[in-house]
Amino acid sequence: MALAIRIYGVMMTLGLTVLLTRGLGASDYGRYAFIFAIITIASIPAQFGLPDLVIREISQARVRGSLQHVAGLTDWAHRFITVTSCLAIAAVISSLQLIDDAARVNFFAAAFAASLVPLLALGNLRGAMLRGWGYNLTGLVPEHAMRPTAFALALLVATVLAPERLSVLSVFAIQAGSMLFVLGVSIVLLWMMVPNTLSRCGNRNSKKVWSKSAFSLGSISGLLVLANTVDIVMLGVMSTSTQVGLYRLASMVSATVTLGLQTMNMFSLPYLAGYHASQDQASLTAAIRRTSQVAFFFAGAVALVLVIAGPQALTYVFGAEFSPAYPILGILIIGYLANAFFGPVASLLTMAGAETIVLGVTASGAALNAGLNLMLIPEFGAAGAAVASIISITGTKGCLFIAARQRLGVWCCPLPLPAVAPRPYKGE
Repeated sequence: MALAIRIYGVMMTLGLTVLLTRGLGASDYGRYAFIFAIITIASIPAQFGLPDLVIREISQARVRGSLQHVAGLTDWAHRFITVTSCLAIAAVISSLQLIDDAARVNFFAAAFAASLVPLLALGNLRGAMLRGWGYNLTGLVPEHAMRPTAFALALLVATVLAPERLSVLSVFAIQAGSMLFVLGVSIVLLWMMVPNTLSRCGNRNSKKVWSKSAFSLGSISGLLVLANTVDIVMLGVMSTSTQVGLYRLASMVSATVTLGLQTMNMFSLPYLAGYHASQDQASLTAAIRRTSQVAFFFAGAVALVLVIAGPQALTYVFGAEFSPAYPILGILIIGYLANAFFGPVASLLTMAGAETIVLGVTASGAALNAGLNLMLIPEFGAAGAAVASIISITGTKGCLFIAARQRLGVWCCPLPLPAVAPRPYKGE
């Protein structure tokens, strides 16, 4: 059921992309993508590891029967989001006014866009609280199902009723309204399902531990978000809005290549964790190979369909304005195929306690991506950003692949290669 919810969310996101591209056109869709990328980066501090921390702490408190700190944790999380969101909103509005001119974004569009920062953070926090209390499916529904559905329905109504094309301002206003509605629903769900009689407590030492844990849990995910959005931001600053729109669309479509890997991660990681904990090297190696083979087979099949049907599909589904995105799509497919080929290396290393390796390699990959974008975008535009992306993806996953080989003695790829004994990790 959880898999069905996530797949539904992916399908709705693609449907949203169709509505946005059709309703805005290439240039305005590029402006929307540029602003939303800035919002995504600004949201990192506002929810820096909080969802994972809340799930872990509430789950452990339920198992141990020590619920006295749960209310203190959630109060602290809300204060943290409030402070960081206020700073992020001010930074977003100011930066957009400095980076963009009036022809690309106005103050009201920036204000509506900035309001997404607390809405994203609070919505994800509510979902994490529900999942921590044991309502796993209910916790997934607001973020992965209701949020894209509400946005898509509101956007569809606006597209039908609007006499002209939608504007960037109207799209962000619709998105903010739909997210506010979903947040309200998640608040009601939480109020109905979770006990609200817990005592408010949580001393200063607990807050320090929570802050440290949130930073540790959020570092890797934050760097991944940064690595996945910095190219759009740099493209928006150094190139045209149309180039941003073409790149954003190509990135969204090509990302479906890794859907098989994401799906297999959901199914396999609990088993991989059990094999690693029991030191069952043979079962761990076999499970990794099966996971990588299925994920890469799916990625290859999707990539083949996109390569063959890409030119016609881009024109028919998204509009003739987006047909120039096909070469960019082809470049990005190579990077996502490499991502699928190397398997779930980051998740596997994190599970094995090698978070510092993942953090260091991910940070290096993000820096490499930014540096390559700086060199390639002025000359090649969106195609240069795509080349930078595939180089950084391949380099990052390749280094993590080698680390997993040395650390765990397994090959996280579909090739039938012999295993070696794991090498002790000094960070443990």
